[in-house]
Amino acid sequence: MVDWRSGGYFQALRAAIVNPADINFFTDQPSAQPWLNNTRYTATISPARNPQTEGEDELFGKALQTDDTIQHWLSLISNTAFPILAPRPPSETPLLSGKFDAPDVVSLLYLQHGINGFRGTAHGGLLCAVLDEAMGFTVELHRHASSSSREELYTAKVNIDYRRPVLTPDMVVVKTWLEKRDGRKWYLRGLVENSKGERCVDVEGLWVAARPRKL
Repeated sequence: MVDWRSGGYFQALRAAIVNPADINFFTDQPSAQPWLNNTRYTATISPARNPQTEGEDELFGKALQTDDTIQHWLSLISNTAFPILAPRPPSETPLLSGKFDAPDVVSLLYLQHGINGFRGTAHGGLLCAVLDEAMGFTVELHRHASSSSREELYTAKVNIDYRRPVLTPDMVVVKTWLEKRDGRKWYLRGLVENSKGERCVDVEGLWVAARPRKL
């Protein structure tokens, strides 16, 4: 179990077993192969797909983990930003290496008709939730990689720009990265591309760390 509250977050991610069905599926997708074959990225599970015993992560881990919703989901983590296979000592500040063509996290998803709004088109609210989850995973990785940040993070703002419809069924590539950090505020960006490589959705997000609890 990968628990964001655990001090061994990266160790749990390394130990987690990636679903072979997800690997096999995306291996056959041409738009996924450049990422799967990129040695600068390591495939891992998405914690959102693994519900916690406390009743967490049930949206993407249960309700939307079906053959007619989000059938497959695989995360790939940048070894530059998070050397998950050869961890470095935690730093005081996060490494700002992410950008459009080298994101901190790449999420591969296969979207089915069960998440449609209009016929054959993914619901915009669902895409916003996917981006919120992907950015949340990204900022959580940065939080655990920083020795100076152990307070819980919460979504404060999400600004989304829908550039073109996301058609279903289709595989999409979700790219997310940390733009900057300013004290308790963490600024992230992300986007969604379809299987043709067309940019469909842009997003900017703000996460705020809870104030330290007084003893």
